[in-house]
Amino acid sequence: MVGSCSPQMPRIFVIHCKSENTASSTVLAKLTPSGGGMGLTGGFADVGGLYDCLYGIYAGRADVSILDKYDEVRREKYHTVIDPISSGNLRRLWDPKAIEQDEFIKMVKRAETDKDFAREMQGGMRAVMHDFTQYYEALPNGA
Repeated sequence: MVGSCSPQMPRIFVIHCKSENTASSTVLAKLTPSGGGMGLTGGFADVGGLYDCLYGIYAGRADVSILDKYDEVRREKYHTVIDPISSGNLRRLWDPKAIEQDEFIKMVKRAETDKDFAREMQGGMRAVMHDFTQYYEALPNGA
C-alpha cells in the first residue's frame, strides 16, 4: 500500500502507508492498523520470534547476531505478508463495491464448500511465522 495512499483516506489508513522509513520491524507491526486485521497476528508472530531469539542468547545457543536475523526476517514478513493482506483488507473497506471481483473474497467463498481448499487457506496463516531456533548453534559435547 506504500505509495498508493489517497489524501481523501481517513488518517488511520494514511498511517498504514508510511512504513518505508521505519526503524524496526516492531514499529512496523505497531503501524499496522486494526482495520487491516493483521496487527495483532503480526504482533504475536513478532513476540514469538523475539522470544526464541532472546532465549537462544540466554541459553548460550545463539549470539546477539540472531537479533539481526530477527530484524531481517520480520521486516520481510511485514512487507511480503502482513502489509499486503492488511492493505487488501483496508482497500475492501474503502471500496466495498469491488468486493465481488476481489480474489481473496472469491477464495473465501470457494473455501465455504471446498474443505481441502479451506485447510490449505488455514495453513497460509503460518506464512507470518518463522522458526528462529534453526539459527541456534549446537551445544558443545552434545549437551
